[in-house]
Amino acid sequence: MTGNERARLGDELAEAAASPEQARRAATKPLRAPLLLSIVHCPAPDHPKVPE
Repeated sequence: MTGNERARLGDELAEAAASPEQARRAATKPLRAPLLLSIVHCPAPDHPKVPE
């Protein structure tokens, strides 16, 4: 993630925060680094190799 995507992530983190202080801190965290890597994992529950 770069540029405006980092600010958008900060907005989403701030929305999920419990208090206004946590929201303020969460909104600025993604802006500290010039690049963020994100990983999305979506397991397929019906796949034969996925244990139940």
